[in-house]
Amino acid sequence: MKVEFSKLKDVAEFIRGITFAPTDVIDDFIDDKTIAVMRTKNVQNILDLSDVWKINKSFVKSNKQYLSEGDLLVSSANSWNLVGKACWVDKLDYTATFGGFVTVLRADERKVIKKYLYYWFVSNSIQSLLRSCSNKTTNISNLNLKRAYELKIPLPPLAEQQRIAQILDTAVRLMQLRELAIVKLDQLAQSVFVEMFGDAKTTNKWMRKEISTVAKIYTGKTPSSADESNFGDEIPFVTPTDLRGMIEKSTRHISIKGAQSITTVRAGATLVGCIGDIGRVGLANFSVTFNQQINAVDWNQSVVNDVYGFYVMQYMEEVFKNRSVSAVVPILNKSNFSKIEIPIPPLIEQVNFEKFIRLIWNLKKKMLKNINIKLIASLQHQSFAVN
Repeated sequence: MKVEFSKLKDVAEFIRGITFAPTDVIDDFIDDKTIAVMRTKNVQNILDLSDVWKINKSFVKSNKQYLSEGDLLVSSANSWNLVGKACWVDKLDYTATFGGFVTVLRADERKVIKKYLYYWFVSNSIQSLLRSCSNKTTNISNLNLKRAYELKIPLPPLAEQQRIAQILDTAVRLMQLRELAIVKLDQLAQSVFVEMFGDAKTTNKWMRKEISTVAKIYTGKTPSSADESNFGDEIPFVTPTDLRGMIEKSTRHISIKGAQSITTVRAGATLVGCIGDIGRVGLANFSVTFNQQINAVDWNQSVVNDVYGFYVMQYMEEVFKNRSVSAVVPILNKSNFSKIEIPIPPLIEQVNFEKFIRLIWNLKKKMLKNINIKLIASLQHQSFAVN
């Protein structure tokens, strides 16, 4: 089937947002003259309604500036990597408009199916083109709507557009269901820990010992930046942003030479953020180096099982924060950290817990393997490729 192409301006319209000042924001809905207003913060993978501002309806100068179901809310003034980012607007429980740093893209339903337009607009290739259509300044990029209007969208018959949109909807829905299942597995792991061991912060069911008596504690360090040869891609270098559970990879690396000047810890060590993001915890899946914001805990494995140690430290986040020193940047020093007590149940109980957790981890791996974001990107590419 031969597919025709149209310019975006022929099938949809960009609508600019309203202008108001932060002092115009109202605490809550007061009367029928109060209206919700969306801004760049609300433009996430899905429309984020957790922090919605309210203003007086008088700022809306055109009926077009009211959000409608099926609109695309586009971040039109943002950092370069976020300009053009868009989310789908579902039916809202209240009347809403949108601010000046976002723009609405509204479909002409006689020519294009709304969801088809959405999936085309958020596809990787179009998002890249939109960023190239932005005007860069020192701190912000603005989407060039005139150039964006010239982008060409493939337009098969409406029935075919609907079929493509439904396929992509189904793929996204499957991915979301698997993501939800993974969240449930994490919750199950937490529930099993509490069932077996109680609240790690307060339980007296088990002997409690200071961390320093059951593990070696190391504070990280960053190699000297004066020597460029300290940095490369050989050795994983963990920073607090990597502390999100099992550390499968690090965002930064250093050279073998750089690693020789700092501490390396083994796979199985627990890493804890102790400056800034106090209490973030990661489990090393391989030998790693780490920066000065992190304390690494190398457990005495005859007393503390690695997996148990990782989970017990996750439950101690509140304690870590309470023991930190309030400053411009919160700090939990090594001395105070090492004196914190944790429950030490019998090793056999810890090992049984690890066996259960590894079953959960294996299930998560299988699900993550099936949550294929690349599949959705591939479907989008096939659906919207310019021949």
